[in-house]
Amino acid sequence: MVTPTGDLHGNLEKLKSELHKIKMPISKFEEQKVRQGDPAAFLPILHYSLISFSKPLAREIVENNYELNGKTDLRFLESVWKLLRELVNYKPALSVNQFLSQGFAERKILTVCDIVALCRQRHSELLRQAGKHAGKRRPIGHSAGIPSAHIWDGDPLGTQRAFRRPTYGDPL
Repeated sequence: MVTPTGDLHGNLEKLKSELHKIKMPISKFEEQKVRQGDPAAFLPILHYSLISFSKPLAREIVENNYELNGKTDLRFLESVWKLLRELVNYKPALSVNQFLSQGFAERKILTVCDIVALCRQRHSELLRQAGKHAGKRRPIGHSAGIPSAHIWDGDPLGTQRAFRRPTYGDPL
């Protein structure tokens, strides 16, 4: 997924676009520090992408026994790199130590762009899966697998009472 380097400004714009797509608060983005390759500017982006952006994604991360909260920067990044390798077969271009050092600005931008895109993609997949498992809504009178003819005596289609809830005295 990593694209070639050489266009710091263009890749910075790509990162801004990715962050806009996940609705990351602009207050967490420090452009000057990102341009310098300061790791402190990238860690909040990773944290937001993996933990705050998507509840289904955060739930999946926890269910797969990856703990990202309450860790030092080093341990957090080691867990993120492990998660990326094991869950999505993505190997970042930078090592944990390189990512935590000053510099490598463009490589960090590209890596974070990839991670944000992977988070968005996985979020969409999880929502699609949840939609498939939710099932379709049943029409009135088909709850509990009972045909409407048994619920609405004398009105098999339920047209006369379809918009009224059955009361205590209604025949079943």
